[in-house]
Amino acid sequence: MPMTPPEEIAPAPSPAAEEPQRSPRAWIGRGVAWAAANRLKAALLAAGGAASILAVALATLWLSGPSVEASRAAMAMALERLDAGALRDAQDIARRLQEHGALPPEELGGPLFVLGAAAALEAEEILGRERRNVYRVGARYLEEARNRGFPEGRHLQGLILLGCCLFEAGEIPASRPVLREALEVADEPHQRRMLMQMLAAAYLADANPQYQDALAFNRLYLDEPHLPEDVLAEGLVERARILLGMGRIEECIETLDALPPRPANLADALVVRGEVLLREARSLREAAEEHPENLDQAAARYAEAIEVLRETQARDTLAQQATRKAMYLVGLCQMEMGERRAALEQFRRTSTRFPGTPEAFAAEFREGELLLDAGQQAEAVGAFRRVLETVERPEHYSNPWIALDELRRQMLVHFQRLLEGGNFGPCLELSRFFHPLFPRARALELSAETYARWGETLLAEADRLPPSAATEPRRQGREQLRRAGQVHGRLARLRIVTGAYTDDLWNAAECYMAGHDFRTAARMLDEYLRNVSHRRHPRALLYLGEAMLAMNRPQEALEALTQCIEFYPRDAAAFRARIVASRACREAGETERAAALLEENLTGDFLTPASLEWRNSLFERGELLFAEGEYEKAVERLSEAVARYPQAPQADLARYLVARAHLVRARQTRASLRDDLIERTRIVRLREMESRLEAALDGFRELRDALHQRREPHELDDLEAALLRNATFLVGNCLFELGDYEEAVKEYSITVNRYQNEPEVLEAYLQMSRAYHRLERPFEARGALEQAKVVLGRIRPDADFLATTNYDRRQWSELLDRLSLL
Repeated sequence: MPMTPPEEIAPAPSPAAEEPQRSPRAWIGRGVAWAAANRLKAALLAAGGAASILAVALATLWLSGPSVEASRAAMAMALERLDAGALRDAQDIARRLQEHGALPPEELGGPLFVLGAAAALEAEEILGRERRNVYRVGARYLEEARNRGFPEGRHLQGLILLGCCLFEAGEIPASRPVLREALEVADEPHQRRMLMQMLAAAYLADANPQYQDALAFNRLYLDEPHLPEDVLAEGLVERARILLGMGRIEECIETLDALPPRPANLADALVVRGEVLLREARSLREAAEEHPENLDQAAARYAEAIEVLRETQARDTLAQQATRKAMYLVGLCQMEMGERRAALEQFRRTSTRFPGTPEAFAAEFREGELLLDAGQQAEAVGAFRRVLETVERPEHYSNPWIALDELRRQMLVHFQRLLEGGNFGPCLELSRFFHPLFPRARALELSAETYARWGETLLAEADRLPPSAATEPRRQGREQLRRAGQVHGRLARLRIVTGAYTDDLWNAAECYMAGHDFRTAARMLDEYLRNVSHRRHPRALLYLGEAMLAMNRPQEALEALTQCIEFYPRDAAAFRARIVASRACREAGETERAAALLEENLTGDFLTPASLEWRNSLFERGELLFAEGEYEKAVERLSEAVARYPQAPQADLARYLVARAHLVRARQTRASLRDDLIERTRIVRLREMESRLEAALDGFRELRDALHQRREPHELDDLEAALLRNATFLVGNCLFELGDYEEAVKEYSITVNRYQNEPEVLEAYLQMSRAYHRLERPFEARGALEQAKVVLGRIRPDADFLATTNYDRRQWSELLDRLSLL
């Protein structure tokens, strides 16, 4: 609340100036009021009599002992010194009374009253944040004095002082009932007027201004008869400000027009007029979309507002309170006019010149908005952080330019803007300072959302990149998702006794699953399942099963998945659970059960071929048949799957397995020829073998060519690269087994050129040598073996030969040496 500087109060006040000021000093008593009128006289008075009076008081306490009479005498002396403005003396006596006095219980509020009143007066001399802290100390003393009982004759004075201290300490809501109580007991007209004015200010200064209540008390104040002109002007300006906040512009203008011709608070009135012009300009600009001619009118109104606000600064005489308001509003006009550079400089001047004021706070907030618009995210976050750091307790927040709810709303808007723009680092920096403006849980929620979005964005980016470039963004994405899980875990601990606890556990588990921290995910899911009866149970059991399977614990995975399937057979999670359970059964060696689970999805009444689970079950069933050696059935199922879903992620593997199944069956048929002595049967089987080999050859060629056309070799993922490598080798093998040795050699030549320094190229050289022998070209056959030896020497020392061939390095060396001698 604005304070009138004591230096500007005339020693011989006029009737208008006799109105008490809105500050604790004005309510202490006549002695202090006089001392405030002339600080030099107050200092001389305190210095001239302090030593002797204080000495008498202390001597009385020490020599007479802590009697009731001596304590009461000291208490009277403390009040006298307080009224005289000798704060140090009054405080010393009050503290001695607290320590050694013998006041009756009903009079123990006296020393506390003195200490509280003295703290209130001291606070007026302090600038910056410490001022509020001292007011807060004064309020605590005065609250305790009120509980114990104010000194006799000081009840109204104590209430007004307490209300002032609470107001100045930022505890606006707490100040209002105290001031209302003071209004009920005040009987002098000037006291009542001032309390009405203070109550209007207290409602106006709320974190979210309560304009109706403020207007009601302002009306009571202005309805008082015989108001001095300056007092009336002050009330009218406040009324105009309230009406402006309510959006009642015309009434606001009428109120300003009712001011006396040259009021003492002309600068304050000009500020309100400037803000009215700003509001009018804003309305014209917003309507310009339908009425383009409004743009010129808006520009003229902005210019007029700036002119009025500049005049305000020239006429301001009261500690530049109007000047700082005008400077902030000029910046706002420039900002809305699109003069962003000028506005930025204006806001910076305002915050630098008037630190710790409401205008500096609002200016820094606007500075952050302008920097964000300019794409300077880090600088914008720095400005927002400085704003957030000043909000120590939301219940004490008060700013005439940005209400608390509006500040919260705008901060979330800017946070979401940064988040949508992918500025995840600045978002996290901002979220770290959201508490106490937002509850701690809300700040953590926003931090978790940022980590999760960051992780999801990185994983999506990795999916678009070639595998060679995708490893690092995928690693970072999973790391961010694990951090999101950690923050959700902190939220769960913070809200363990609330209904949000299980949701926090669930969110943490999902993030840990996506981040591939399966152990922590399983722990979160266990806790979730213990605390929730049915909500999300099927999915939780499914996720738990997937986590256990990822940790190579198939039996524990089956326990969770079986519960999901048996207890929730028609839930969407149950169909996916059957697929995951089938994989767990395969790992556990229970192939029949694995097949039965897949068949339930394929033949049941709830899934159709259009569903993802039916599709995946069909591919999985074909793969399982291949693994069991049921090659004919595997070809049937896998061919059906590829025909239905040619673009599915599993289609390439299915094509490979179909070709591989044909190749295996061809080799099985060749093996059976050794035992078949009937010529007609042999011919049939030879044709069958050739047919299967040709089918395998066509399948491997199509897969190889498709992978080449779709991506460059370096852009393939691990599975695609393995399929391409195997298909490339097996094309040559199929030609070899068909007896087309010339074509086989060509394919092997392509293979050795493509995989020059990999262990598997040795197989190609070996097959090439065999093909040359079949073509009766021994020189080329021996040359292929010699070339294989050279390649073996070039292969890196740490290469894993057994991963892609049947021999280790030593065995390959021995084999090639032995074959070279043949």
